[in-house]
Amino acid sequence: MARQKRKNYSAIHLFKVFTICFCLLQSSIALGQIDLKHSLVELYTALAKAKNEKQKAEAALAIGSFYITNKAPRKAMIDSALHYVSAAQNFSEESNFQEGLEGAEELRARAFLRQDKPEVVKDMIKRASGKLFCDLNFLLGRYYLEKPGEDKEDMNDAETHFSAAIHYAEKYHMPNTALISRAFIYVLLVEKQQGSRNEWNSYCDKIIAECRRYGHTRVELQLMKMRAITDRYNFNDPAYLYKTLSRARAVKEYELEIYCLKEIADYHLRLGKLDTAENELKEVLKKYKTIGYQNLQFTYDLLAATALTKGNIETAMLYAVHTVETAEKTGTEFAITAFYNRLTQLCEGLGLKRQSLMWYRKWQAAAIRTSTSFPYTAYSAIANELISKGKARQVLKTLDSADRIFKYDANRLFLIPQLRARCYAALGKMDSAEIYNLSIVRNLENRGVKDYEYYQAYQNQAAFYISIKEFSKAAPYVEKAFEAEKGLIRSSDMALLYLCKFKVDSASGNYLAAIKDFASSRSISDSIYNRNRLRQTQQLQLQYATAERDRENLQLRNSNNLQQGALEKSALEKRLIGIVLVACLLILGLMVYLYQAKQRSNRKLQQQQQEINEQNLQLNQLLIDKEWLIKEIHHRVKNNLQIVSSLLNTQAVYLENSEAQAAIRDSQNRMQAISIVHQKLYQSNDLARVHFNLYVKELVQSICDSFQVDLGIMFSIDVIDVYLDTAQSVPIGLILNEAITNSIKYAFGNTLHPQISISLKARTADWYALEIRDNGEGLPADFDILNCISLGVNLMAGLAGQLAGEFKIYSSAGTVVEVNFPQFVARA
Repeated sequence: MARQKRKNYSAIHLFKVFTICFCLLQSSIALGQIDLKHSLVELYTALAKAKNEKQKAEAALAIGSFYITNKAPRKAMIDSALHYVSAAQNFSEESNFQEGLEGAEELRARAFLRQDKPEVVKDMIKRASGKLFCDLNFLLGRYYLEKPGEDKEDMNDAETHFSAAIHYAEKYHMPNTALISRAFIYVLLVEKQQGSRNEWNSYCDKIIAECRRYGHTRVELQLMKMRAITDRYNFNDPAYLYKTLSRARAVKEYELEIYCLKEIADYHLRLGKLDTAENELKEVLKKYKTIGYQNLQFTYDLLAATALTKGNIETAMLYAVHTVETAEKTGTEFAITAFYNRLTQLCEGLGLKRQSLMWYRKWQAAAIRTSTSFPYTAYSAIANELISKGKARQVLKTLDSADRIFKYDANRLFLIPQLRARCYAALGKMDSAEIYNLSIVRNLENRGVKDYEYYQAYQNQAAFYISIKEFSKAAPYVEKAFEAEKGLIRSSDMALLYLCKFKVDSASGNYLAAIKDFASSRSISDSIYNRNRLRQTQQLQLQYATAERDRENLQLRNSNNLQQGALEKSALEKRLIGIVLVACLLILGLMVYLYQAKQRSNRKLQQQQQEINEQNLQLNQLLIDKEWLIKEIHHRVKNNLQIVSSLLNTQAVYLENSEAQAAIRDSQNRMQAISIVHQKLYQSNDLARVHFNLYVKELVQSICDSFQVDLGIMFSIDVIDVYLDTAQSVPIGLILNEAITNSIKYAFGNTLHPQISISLKARTADWYALEIRDNGEGLPADFDILNCISLGVNLMAGLAGQLAGEFKIYSSAGTVVEVNFPQFVARA
């Protein structure tokens, strides 16, 4: 496991053969490489300080490349990259910067390939010419070469695009590009295992010789670097690394020189030469800082792995914290899960539960955010907890599901069978657990590299046999693990290995040896976990946690400022709504006053009729005047409501806040619902009741017109032939307005054929049942009418109470609003 954590420190070590870091002389950063030199903040600053369009184009290209290579291939990151690619293209067009235009096209192709869209790049190749044609063929060929697995069709596609670049370069006399194309053919031969290693190296040497003949030093160096790291099991060729380092030093290629030194240090680390590796890594760190590189987290992580293997826990913790700090500071997401993983395990091993939980949460969030495959490493901690809680079958189902989707995950060599073995052991199926444990040993034996994982597999198998008390089976595995050279096994693991040997020797009756084993285990543990080291580690963790809390507090303060601004906007909206409500109250007061005036007039008319009972003609005229006055009242009320609605519409023109505009439109709809009632009254011969069927149809049309767009909503109206008085029509009209408006605004996000049904039926002899139903997305899962703060819902509930009725709102293939209210009038 430790090697797996160590090896996540560079894009070159994700899939060593597949993602060859070949920085082309004629193209920008390669598909799988990351920008080690810059932080994202530095690149933003460079763009802001650029003095001309050419410099802006170069800075925008660098930012786009950073998003493609240093960030996880999430949609948001690809969209950001494409945004800066477009900006770079615009700057290049304004300054006639041809290299910038070609760089923008290449970055765009890389973004599409990160999204697994090779067909788009093929279309780009058809339109390309010159150097860009070859560069796009390089990218597409490498895309097929780097795909997980060993699909023959992918290899053929890769060869097709590399060959196309070679033919084009030779046809148009581009010797430098032709050499690069042939270098990719070398990578293809290694990947396809076509020929022997001697044949591959001979082919590579011929290309290098041609590079020297034509003076293409950079191509020569990159090819040498590629040959030095091309190995199926990440075991580089140290002799050729030294040769590449010497050549890079001679021609003053400092970046490549430092890179080779880091690879050599990693090689020594995996051989167990810890002191040598540590000194070389410190030199690498110093050199990177000298040339201004910011992404030092990979070197820090190697130093942490070295210290951990040596048993220097406090030093490992220091480097691990520096690793995370550097990654977060530079904005690089590559391998961030491995960095969080290391800190999680270090804290857990030291008993720092709170800090371990903090890093675990960061680890889990980063794994979900950045992984393009199933995050087995992050999931293993969850799996172990589930197994301990008796949920091993659930873990197996998750592993089965992930295994079907992600067929080429590198974890299947060690981590996945280890998780399966633990599940079967927890289920009491020791035979199955043994099979998976032995498969790990067999996989690593077949790999042929005796590194940390190799001996870790033997130690795990020994621990498994000891756990089921088969000590005789455990003995050879314990002995095999002890064959590891010094430095290959971490001190903490060595303490556990001696403990395993203690149990085996005790079981076999070799008590003297068992005592020595126990003493050795205890001695190693004491040397690692002494009080001073624990105190230093805790202090270091406390310092970082304090800095983390300070940063979180700053984020909270910024969030509070944003919330304060939002509250101020909300207060303004509430004041505006309050003004509208006051206007409505004034209108209602006017209506009451006019109604009372009408009542007084009626009484006067009645008195006059009694006085002039003989004058029938005058009495009839007075009755006509009375009806005209009532109609005029309804007409004036309707006009006043329209005036207020027009004022609100005028006010909305000067508002930029969409929420305030929506609030005004809702208020207009509510007044329109009341206005239609009064319109129906003064247009009808019956001045006290409204024909409800016609009222509903006109109200629906009015609401749809208020949205000023074709909503495409089918309305189904099923209303019995009934007349309702004003006291019922107005509340019911407002309820219909709120329900229909809410459905139009919120219900039909993804509904293909939106529909709203309105029905009014006689539920019993004494009650009506009004139902408004839509076929939209329904209410939220956590909707609770008792805790709902929506004005519309509360208004509907209040109006139902005004009718002395019952109000319900719920989801049923959409949203349903029900209002049951008593009948006060008979049907027509």
